[in-house]
Amino acid sequence: MMYGLSGDNPHSDPPVEPFVPPGNGFLDLFEDPEELPSWLAEADIDTLATEFTEAGFTSALHWYRDWQLTAPWEGAQYRMPGRYVTVTWSTGSRGWAN
Repeated sequence: MMYGLSGDNPHSDPPVEPFVPPGNGFLDLFEDPEELPSWLAEADIDTLATEFTEAGFTSALHWYRDWQLTAPWEGAQYRMPGRYVTVTWSTGSRGWAN
């Protein structure tokens, strides 16, 4: 899934539609890479697999389901930052243009 949602996946442009057809699972939306990208090592995958095997994935989701944990943010409004910095790559020059 990490590779499937990354920019290294050649099939991620356009992004994968998050629609899971009947009879399939969420992970069926993504192909396993033939070779791991440089930012993801086999040891990382082993660590994540061990943690999720021991603790399960459900506990990570319970945080969002537990209204007592999220109660302090009930009714909170998102406040936009006062400034944005944007940069685009200009093909007509030799660098970044803002």
